Amino acid sequence: GTIDREHIEAKALYEFGDSYIQATYVANDFFDYDSPSAPASTFASDYYYSYADSIPEGCISSAGNVYDYNGDGSIDDDDFTPVFTGSNCTSYYEDRINIRDDKLYSLGFGTYFSEDIKLDVTAYYEDKDGYGVSPDSYSNTLGIYTRQAAAGLDVVHPRGVQYGLSTVGGEREGIVAGLTWYMGDHKIEFGGWIEDDTYNRTQARLNKTGGSADGDVIMDEVAYYRRNYTAVRDTTQLYVKDNFSMMDDNLMLEVGFKSLSIDYSLDGYRDYADYEIDSQPGYGPQSVEAEYSDNFLPMVGAVYRLNDSDQIFASFAQNYALPAGTDDIFDNAVGFDAPDPKGEEADNYEFGFRTNRETYNGAIALFYTRFDNRLIASSVMNPATGQPEAFYVNAGASKAYGVELSGVFQPEVFDRELYFNANLSYKKAELVDGFGSNPAGSQLPDSPEWLMTGGVTYEPTEWLVANFSAKYTGKRYTDFAESIELDSYLVAQAYVDIGGPNNFGMPENMRLRFNIDNVFDKEVMSFGFTGSTFGRPLSPRTFQATLTVDF
Repeated sequence: GTIDREHIEAKALYEFGDSYIQATYVANDFFDYDSPSAPASTFASDYYYSYADSIPEGCISSAGNVYDYNGDGSIDDDDFTPVFTGSNCTSYYEDRINIRDDKLYSLGFGTYFSEDIKLDVTAYYEDKDGYGVSPDSYSNTLGIYTRQAAAGLDVVHPRGVQYGLSTVGGEREGIVAGLTWYMGDHKIEFGGWIEDDTYNRTQARLNKTGGSADGDVIMDEVAYYRRNYTAVRDTTQLYVKDNFSMMDDNLMLEVGFKSLSIDYSLDGYRDYADYEIDSQPGYGPQSVEAEYSDNFLPMVGAVYRLNDSDQIFASFAQNYALPAGTDDIFDNAVGFDAPDPKGEEADNYEFGFRTNRETYNGAIALFYTRFDNRLIASSVMNPATGQPEAFYVNAGASKAYGVELSGVFQPEVFDRELYFNANLSYKKAELVDGFGSNPAGSQLPDSPEWLMTGGVTYEPTEWLVANFSAKYTGKRYTDFAESIELDSYLVAQAYVDIGGPNNFGMPENMRLRFNIDNVFDKEVMSFGFTGSTFGRPLSPRTFQATLTVDF
């Protein structure tokens, strides 16, 4: 099938005196088909391995007279007979789709109350909508249908391959405001962020005409229910910080702190057990609430100027966040009040040196981060789809440390029309606390120790920029035991950007950009599910054109 994606961005800015009003609009609308995950050996044999483009042989097998589909009170030859009942029916590519339609609106305002006091405020609203579909086999659906029917749910016997509908949507709205006050040598900033994020999710299996993936969806024939809930996150964050200098302005400091409070709730049917347990009525719709807050998260940054071109810098910051995969944690249906997972905490340290010379600039930084109460993504095989699905486990504390080098070199011999950039990092990420069969010191999954990027950019005129770059990703593992390895790989990209003042008639407010990803069509596994041999390969060479118009 085809992949269709539309992205629209628009921005309007009106300035008057010392004030401004800015409005933005961002829209994303896309439709694409799923690509299968599989062990690396599968893609080694066929890199373009995909779902079948036609209903496979062996899929069709009559189930006989099984249900009073026509509602005449008897099960006989006048009723529909399921025939798409084979285990390989779901390998057909139809009904493996993802659709998103999101729109983000924002309105900002800024003004100076005086020469020393400035206010910036932005309000935003996002409308999120979408759904995904995965086919479900007749046999898997039949077992769940049988239990839910016995529990008295309004379900209909499966007709064959099921339309596995998962809808997602909701609204996100909030406001960000900040006040900046220049007081002599001090720049004081304080403000906050308030957001209300509502997320709706449903999962069910629906019949299709003929019981085939090619049939039309029968929206009023639900074969089984799984989820139908609304999750809400109410977030409030406040901050204050002071920027000032000392030692004849050679030492610049930033000191401050922030507070974060998140109220979380989930209401509705979380999973199967809320609908049915052992063919009996389940727990029913539930309401789950949790509160996460940390009112003192300090941040300190310092830059010491050695001379006009060289600096030493250091920073420390504490961060706090809602547990990763919050909805996937709380939508597990249990009949008791399970303890809430703790919020994720992080302490971040950085120390480095940077220089800025006439023809080059560069920096080297050492970093150390410790995570507490961290939730790690793992995976389990879904028997309905044959694909891994993520779930989260508490890994206690973990840490990451390393070094990063970066720089840009612009040789004079090329009249500053050609310059080179590079970034090299080494990072060791491992468990501090062991859990299960994973001892302390185990490397975190999907954490390559070496990453490197490099590129060359050519700007011969005001209207042309050309770039070629490459990224190296070192080997990494998908499990804590370091037994499932993903090979290292190097992938290249390139782009040409045309726009600006020119002498060939192109409007100066228009820019045209051409991108090529995976220039050399590298074939390698780029992603792996945690704890699984399953993964997906790097996308083949792709081309993209972008038109931007400013007015």
